[in-house]
Amino acid sequence: MPDLIQKHIRTYLRYRGWKAQGPLVQVREDENLHAHYPVAAYSIGGYLYVMLAPFLMPGKEMLEGLPPSASAMKIISILMEGVQMQPDASGFYTVDPDHLQPASPPAGAVIRPLTAADAGIWEEMLSACNPLDREAGALSLEDPLILGCFDETGTLASAASFWYWGKNLADIGVLTHPDRRGRGFGRAVVSALCREGFATGRNIQYRCDDKNEGSVALCKSLGFVKSFSMEGVILRYPEDDMDDEADHLG
Repeated sequence: MPDLIQKHIRTYLRYRGWKAQGPLVQVREDENLHAHYPVAAYSIGGYLYVMLAPFLMPGKEMLEGLPPSASAMKIISILMEGVQMQPDASGFYTVDPDHLQPASPPAGAVIRPLTAADAGIWEEMLSACNPLDREAGALSLEDPLILGCFDETGTLASAASFWYWGKNLADIGVLTHPDRRGRGFGRAVVSALCREGFATGRNIQYRCDDKNEGSVALCKSLGFVKSFSMEGVILRYPEDDMDDEADHLG
Protein backbone atom coordinates (compact mmCIF):
# COMPACT_ATOMS: atom_id res chain seq x y z
CA MET A 1 0.00 0.00 0.00
CA PRO A 2 1.51 3.39 -1.00
CA ASP A 3 2.69 5.65 1.82
CA LEU A 4 0.25 8.30 0.58
CA ILE A 5 -2.72 6.03 1.25
CA GLN A 6 -1.34 4.76 4.55
CA LYS A 7 -0.92 8.33 5.81
CA HIS A 8 -4.50 9.21 4.82
CA ILE A 9 -5.89 6.11 6.54
CA ARG A 10 -3.91 6.75 9.74
CA THR A 11 -5.05 10.39 9.80
CA TYR A 12 -8.67 9.47 9.20
CA LEU A 13 -8.73 6.74 11.85
CA ARG A 14 -7.23 9.10 14.44
CA TYR A 15 -9.81 11.74 13.56
CA ARG A 16 -12.64 9.22 14.05
CA GLY A 17 -11.09 7.77 17.20
CA TRP A 18 -10.80 4.26 15.76
CA LYS A 19 -8.13 1.78 16.81
CA ALA A 20 -6.00 0.72 13.84
CA GLN A 21 -4.88 -2.46 15.61
CA GLY A 22 -8.08 -3.21 17.54
CA PRO A 23 -10.78 -5.82 16.89
CA LEU A 24 -11.49 -6.64 13.25
CA VAL A 25 -15.02 -5.23 13.64
CA GLN A 26 -15.51 -2.07 15.70
CA VAL A 27 -18.86 -0.38 16.34
CA ARG A 28 -19.44 3.18 17.55
CA GLU A 29 -22.27 5.70 17.80
CA ASP A 30 -22.49 8.66 15.44
CA GLU A 31 -24.97 11.39 16.36
CA ASN A 32 -24.92 12.70 12.78
CA LEU A 33 -26.62 9.54 11.52
CA HIS A 34 -30.41 9.38 11.59
CA ALA A 35 -33.49 7.26 10.85
CA HIS A 36 -33.18 7.51 7.08
CA TYR A 37 -29.39 7.05 7.01
CA PRO A 38 -28.63 5.06 10.17
CA VAL A 39 -25.42 3.19 9.40
CA ALA A 40 -22.04 3.83 7.80
CA ALA A 41 -19.53 1.01 7.39
CA TYR A 42 -15.90 1.61 6.47
CA SER A 43 -13.81 -1.24 5.08
CA ILE A 44 -10.16 -0.35 5.68
CA GLY A 45 -7.20 -2.71 5.50
CA GLY A 46 -9.14 -5.83 6.48
CA TYR A 47 -10.98 -4.07 9.33
CA LEU A 48 -14.63 -3.03 9.44
CA TYR A 49 -15.48 0.19 11.24
CA VAL A 50 -19.21 0.61 11.81
CA MET A 51 -21.01 3.80 12.82
CA LEU A 52 -24.60 3.57 14.03
CA ALA A 53 -27.29 6.16 14.63
CA PRO A 54 -28.06 6.51 18.37
CA PHE A 55 -31.40 4.69 18.10
CA LEU A 56 -29.62 1.55 16.83
CA MET A 57 -26.99 1.38 19.59
CA PRO A 58 -29.15 -0.73 21.95
CA GLY A 59 -28.90 -3.52 19.36
CA LYS A 60 -25.11 -3.32 19.14
CA GLU A 61 -24.70 -6.74 20.78
CA MET A 62 -26.59 -8.31 17.86
CA LEU A 63 -23.55 -7.55 15.70
CA GLU A 64 -21.18 -9.72 17.73
CA GLY A 65 -19.48 -12.23 15.45
CA LEU A 66 -20.03 -10.02 12.40
CA PRO A 67 -17.33 -10.75 9.77
CA PRO A 68 -15.20 -7.79 8.60
CA SER A 69 -16.50 -8.40 5.09
CA ALA A 70 -20.11 -7.62 6.12
CA SER A 71 -21.92 -4.95 4.12
CA ALA A 72 -23.96 -2.07 5.49
CA MET A 73 -27.07 -3.74 4.05
CA LYS A 74 -26.27 -6.88 6.07
CA ILE A 75 -25.86 -4.83 9.23
CA ILE A 76 -29.25 -3.19 8.78
CA SER A 77 -30.90 -6.53 8.03
CA ILE A 78 -29.67 -7.77 11.42
CA LEU A 79 -30.81 -4.69 13.35
CA MET A 80 -34.09 -3.77 11.66
CA GLU A 81 -37.12 -5.24 9.89
CA GLY A 82 -39.86 -3.85 7.69
CA VAL A 83 -37.88 -1.17 5.87
CA GLN A 84 -36.90 -0.71 2.26
CA MET A 85 -33.15 -0.42 1.83
CA GLN A 86 -31.10 1.34 -0.82
CA PRO A 87 -27.30 0.99 -0.79
CA ASP A 88 -25.12 4.07 -0.86
CA ALA A 89 -21.37 3.98 -1.43
CA SER A 90 -18.70 6.67 -1.36
CA GLY A 91 -15.00 6.62 -2.13
CA PHE A 92 -12.40 8.49 -0.07
CA TYR A 93 -9.49 9.80 -2.14
CA THR A 94 -6.29 11.63 -1.30
CA VAL A 95 -3.34 13.34 -2.96
CA ASP A 96 -0.08 14.97 -1.86
CA PRO A 97 2.28 17.52 -3.46
CA ASP A 98 4.36 14.78 -5.09
CA HIS A 99 1.36 13.22 -6.84
CA LEU A 100 -0.80 16.23 -7.73
CA GLN A 101 -1.22 16.70 -11.47
CA PRO A 102 -1.99 20.43 -11.58
CA ALA A 103 -4.63 21.86 -13.87
CA SER A 104 -4.58 25.40 -15.25
CA PRO A 105 -7.80 27.42 -15.62
CA PRO A 106 -9.40 27.59 -19.08
CA ALA A 107 -8.43 30.56 -21.24
CA GLY A 108 -9.67 33.82 -19.77
CA ALA A 109 -10.73 32.25 -16.47
CA VAL A 110 -9.71 33.66 -13.10
CA ILE A 111 -9.51 31.89 -9.72
CA ARG A 112 -9.76 33.86 -6.49
CA PRO A 113 -11.06 33.46 -2.92
CA LEU A 114 -14.77 34.06 -2.37
CA THR A 115 -15.95 36.26 0.49
CA ALA A 116 -19.19 37.54 1.94
CA ALA A 117 -19.05 40.32 -0.67
CA ASP A 118 -19.69 37.63 -3.31
CA ALA A 119 -23.02 36.59 -1.79
CA GLY A 120 -25.02 37.76 -4.81
CA ILE A 121 -23.08 35.85 -7.46
CA TRP A 122 -22.84 32.87 -5.10
CA GLU A 123 -26.63 32.70 -4.79
CA GLU A 124 -26.94 32.96 -8.57
CA MET A 125 -24.79 29.88 -9.06
CA LEU A 126 -26.57 27.97 -6.30
CA SER A 127 -29.95 28.71 -7.87
CA ALA A 128 -28.72 27.26 -11.17
CA CYS A 129 -27.67 23.95 -9.53
CA ASN A 130 -30.11 21.22 -8.55
CA PRO A 131 -30.63 20.45 -4.84
CA LEU A 132 -28.81 17.10 -4.99
CA ASP A 133 -25.67 18.71 -6.41
CA ARG A 134 -25.79 21.47 -3.80
CA GLU A 135 -26.16 18.90 -1.03
CA ALA A 136 -23.30 16.77 -2.37
CA GLY A 137 -20.99 19.77 -2.70
CA ALA A 138 -21.93 21.14 0.72
CA LEU A 139 -20.18 24.44 0.07
CA SER A 140 -20.69 27.66 1.98
CA LEU A 141 -19.15 31.11 1.91
CA GLU A 142 -18.50 30.52 5.61
CA ASP A 143 -16.15 27.58 4.94
CA PRO A 144 -12.56 28.12 6.15
CA LEU A 145 -11.36 28.52 2.56
CA ILE A 146 -13.48 28.73 -0.59
CA LEU A 147 -12.16 29.51 -4.07
CA GLY A 148 -14.19 30.48 -7.11
CA CYS A 149 -13.31 30.05 -10.77
CA PHE A 150 -14.81 32.74 -13.00
CA ASP A 151 -15.11 32.26 -16.76
CA GLU A 152 -14.16 34.78 -19.43
CA THR A 153 -17.50 36.59 -18.99
CA GLY A 154 -17.04 37.00 -15.24
CA THR A 155 -19.63 34.33 -14.40
CA LEU A 156 -18.89 32.11 -11.40
CA ALA A 157 -18.37 28.79 -13.15
CA SER A 158 -17.19 26.59 -10.27
CA ALA A 159 -16.20 26.73 -6.63
CA ALA A 160 -14.34 24.47 -4.22
CA SER A 161 -13.85 24.70 -0.49
CA PHE A 162 -12.32 22.99 2.52
CA TRP A 163 -13.96 21.70 5.64
CA TYR A 164 -11.29 21.16 8.30
CA TRP A 165 -11.82 17.84 10.07
CA GLY A 166 -9.84 18.10 13.27
CA LYS A 167 -6.28 19.40 12.99
CA ASN A 168 -4.99 17.16 10.22
CA LEU A 169 -7.67 16.64 7.55
CA ALA A 170 -8.87 19.07 4.86
CA ASP A 171 -12.02 17.74 3.18
CA ILE A 172 -12.87 19.09 -0.28
CA GLY A 173 -16.29 20.09 -1.60
CA VAL A 174 -16.81 21.23 -5.20
CA LEU A 175 -19.75 22.59 -7.17
CA THR A 176 -19.86 23.59 -10.85
CA HIS A 177 -22.49 25.59 -12.70
CA PRO A 178 -24.48 23.13 -14.87
CA ASP A 179 -23.88 25.24 -18.00
CA ARG A 180 -20.11 25.29 -17.43
CA ARG A 181 -19.44 21.58 -16.88
CA GLY A 182 -16.97 19.65 -18.98
CA ARG A 183 -14.80 22.70 -19.65
CA GLY A 184 -12.20 22.25 -16.89
CA PHE A 185 -13.42 24.86 -14.41
CA GLY A 186 -14.02 22.35 -11.59
CA ARG A 187 -10.70 20.63 -12.19
CA ALA A 188 -8.83 23.94 -12.14
CA VAL A 189 -10.40 25.24 -8.93
CA VAL A 190 -9.85 21.95 -7.07
CA SER A 191 -6.22 21.98 -8.23
CA ALA A 192 -5.78 25.51 -6.88
CA LEU A 193 -7.48 24.55 -3.61
CA CYS A 194 -5.11 21.59 -3.17
CA ARG A 195 -2.09 23.86 -3.47
CA GLU A 196 -3.52 26.07 -0.74
CA GLY A 197 -4.23 23.02 1.39
CA PHE A 198 -0.70 21.65 1.12
CA ALA A 199 0.57 24.87 2.68
CA THR A 200 -1.44 24.11 5.85
CA GLY A 201 0.24 20.72 6.30
CA ARG A 202 -3.13 18.96 6.38
CA ASN A 203 -3.93 15.70 4.62
CA ILE A 204 -6.12 16.44 1.58
CA GLN A 205 -9.30 14.38 1.26
CA TYR A 206 -11.84 14.16 -1.56
CA ARG A 207 -15.09 12.23 -1.08
CA CYS A 208 -17.66 11.39 -3.72
CA ASP A 209 -20.46 8.99 -4.58
CA ASP A 210 -19.02 5.99 -6.41
CA LYS A 211 -21.77 6.39 -9.03
CA ASN A 212 -20.80 10.00 -9.78
CA GLU A 213 -18.53 9.27 -12.73
CA GLY A 214 -17.78 12.94 -13.37
CA SER A 215 -16.59 13.58 -9.81
CA VAL A 216 -14.51 10.40 -9.74
CA ALA A 217 -12.91 11.33 -13.07
CA LEU A 218 -12.18 14.87 -11.84
CA CYS A 219 -10.23 13.80 -8.77
CA LYS A 220 -8.38 10.99 -10.55
CA SER A 221 -7.32 13.38 -13.31
CA LEU A 222 -5.59 15.48 -10.65
CA GLY A 223 -3.65 12.50 -9.27
CA PHE A 224 -5.94 11.54 -6.39
CA VAL A 225 -5.88 7.87 -5.40
CA LYS A 226 -8.60 5.93 -3.58
CA SER A 227 -7.75 5.12 0.03
CA PHE A 228 -10.90 3.32 1.17
CA SER A 229 -14.66 3.10 0.75
CA MET A 230 -17.69 3.82 2.90
CA GLU A 231 -20.97 1.93 2.59
CA GLY A 232 -24.18 3.42 3.87
CA VAL A 233 -27.85 2.53 3.65
CA ILE A 234 -30.73 4.82 2.80
CA LEU A 235 -33.93 3.62 4.46
CA ARG A 236 -37.51 4.15 3.45
CA TYR A 237 -40.31 3.32 5.90
CA PRO A 238 -43.95 2.35 5.18
CA GLU A 239 -45.14 5.65 6.63
CA ASP A 240 -43.01 7.48 4.06
CA ASP A 241 -45.24 6.06 1.34
CA MET A 242 -48.29 7.17 3.28
CA ASP A 243 -46.86 10.68 3.61
CA ASP A 244 -46.16 10.79 -0.14
CA GLU A 245 -49.71 9.72 -0.89
CA ALA A 246 -51.12 12.33 1.50
CA ASP A 247 -48.98 15.02 -0.12
CA HIS A 248 -50.22 13.94 -3.52
CA LEU A 249 -53.86 14.00 -2.41
CA GLY A 250 -53.51 17.24 -0.50
